[in-house]
Amino acid sequence: MCYSDKVIITNKTTNHSKGSDPKKMKLRIITPNELLFEGDVESVTLPGTVGSFTVLNNHAPIISSLESGIIAYKGANGQVEIAIRSGFAEVRDNILSVCVEQ
Repeated sequence: MCYSDKVIITNKTTNHSKGSDPKKMKLRIITPNELLFEGDVESVTLPGTVGSFTVLNNHAPIISSLESGIIAYKGANGQVEIAIRSGFAEVRDNILSVCVEQ
């Protein structure tokens, strides 16, 4: 086995190049009309229809429906909260995509 700047996790390769933080993941929050946020975050709490849940780096893949509530994420500018009416979230390969209605 050859070692480099790549970390292999369950047959998936994540590139940790200089300057990237392996504790963070990408978050993208969109509405039908606009992009609300896109950037690196440490954690995201979402109002799932069967209860709220928190997503951290290296979370297992998941798709969830969202109900009315607050999306809270911790990024470079501290804790941010966004009120939503409903939506869907998908986590895959350290990318959290959230489509919401406000």
